[in-house]
Amino acid sequence: MREFLRNKILVVSGLALSLVLGMSAPLTAQWSVRVSSLTSYDQNAFRNYLGLEDWVEQVLLNVGRQFTSEHADVALSYNGGFVFFREYSDRRFMVHGAALDATLYLAGGNFPLDVGVSFSQRFDKEAYQIFDNHQFSVYVSKRFPGVTGLPEIGVSYTNRIYPNLSDYSHSEWSVYAVARKFFPTKTTLIVRSNLGYRAFAKRVFAVTEPVDDWTEGTGWGWMRGGHGRDHWNNFPWWPGPGSTVRFLVDAPRILLLNGGVRLAQSLGETAGLSLDARGWYSPSGGGRALDRSIYGYDPSDLIFDDPFNYDGSRFTLQLTKVLWPGSQLAVGATAEKRWYRDRPALALDGQTTLDPERRDERGEFWATFQSPLRVFKLNLGTMVDVRWIDNRSNDPYYQWSGLSATVGLRMAF
Repeated sequence: MREFLRNKILVVSGLALSLVLGMSAPLTAQWSVRVSSLTSYDQNAFRNYLGLEDWVEQVLLNVGRQFTSEHADVALSYNGGFVFFREYSDRRFMVHGAALDATLYLAGGNFPLDVGVSFSQRFDKEAYQIFDNHQFSVYVSKRFPGVTGLPEIGVSYTNRIYPNLSDYSHSEWSVYAVARKFFPTKTTLIVRSNLGYRAFAKRVFAVTEPVDDWTEGTGWGWMRGGHGRDHWNNFPWWPGPGSTVRFLVDAPRILLLNGGVRLAQSLGETAGLSLDARGWYSPSGGGRALDRSIYGYDPSDLIFDDPFNYDGSRFTLQLTKVLWPGSQLAVGATAEKRWYRDRPALALDGQTTLDPERRDERGEFWATFQSPLRVFKLNLGTMVDVRWIDNRSNDPYYQWSGLSATVGLRMAF
């Protein structure tokens, strides 16, 4: 793991150095620092039937350095996140990451290209170190500002490693395209499509099967190790007379089709209404999902809320209103359906199958207010968010609802 971390850090550092040094024209540089604090009361902090409430504090830190020249705009940044639970302190975790993002002005500035690379790592407390992971990502995207519809295309690659849960490590490739259409009625239409491919780590496991001739079973298993019959008792996986062992390799490869449409309408100078419709479908079936009965449930981790593990649709309606310069009030609602592939709905004992396919329906309602705040010449921002979520499922473990309220304060330098 140390070698992996060292290689990724060298890649990020090398790219940053080559881009900065490669700017032959004079460049300007600027620092930026943002600190945010979010305090939440959540009636259902872990998103399940238990309804465990808690106060959650999130502290976010972003430190960036921007370089600007005739040939490129480059941004180096550090992002740190710290999540604290008041009652369930063992669930605390932190994430640290570094990123390099750049816009390269190729062909004399006529061909701008966006590129980026990032690395992040999550650290949990000892009781939940099973969720520790690190992630490396790289992307390339191209916008066409002079073309009707402002089309955009891009490709990305992500490698995510769980050192203590290697079966869920994976690599992911994604290709996307976006097109926009602007109408004289101040209506905007945005269409986005995405093709994702996920490859999980290989998992080898043994399957014991009965055979008619027991010598076939004993001869196949231990002879692969180069041992004779006197070594039967040295092999804990030996099935015994009348059985044979087959070693199987499980390495899911999943294709995910994801598309969406956004329709936004201006309602005068200070208000707007938007409708989003999104759907995703995998023609190749499901991947790997962690069994809650073994490791518990952590809604903050990708393992438990991975779109590669379910088909679904989502509709979102939002009304936005500018109250005064810099301030914004948004109210909205979301309706979502999920069909989990290859995941049955289980009883609360985690063993009894209630339905061969888990199905969820989720409704969410929210109101969010944001506004700048000037105190002693400090650049501050405030945020208040209140939302209600109701999740209905044929799996009683995921039958839950809850209210959450968040107050946030952001300071920028």
